[in-house]
Amino acid sequence: MTDEPTATNLVGSSASDWQSASPRLALRPRFFYDEQPGPSGSASLAISGGGNPACFGYWPRAVRVEPGGY
Repeated sequence: MTDEPTATNLVGSSASDWQSASPRLALRPRFFYDEQPGPSGSASLAISGGGNPACFGYWPRAVRVEPGGY
């Protein structure tokens, strides 16, 4: 077993299944799709607060989980 972190491509070939969210418009960071390859070798979803520590946002997505699958 290794303690090395592993990269998982959760974006897939399209970011269209993901939505950006923030509890308040005033706290909303910039959300974007970064086409530069990341640790997994593929593009990624990104969030930037522009240096503002009060920014808060996330990428929600529904994921189907089968009972007993984990």
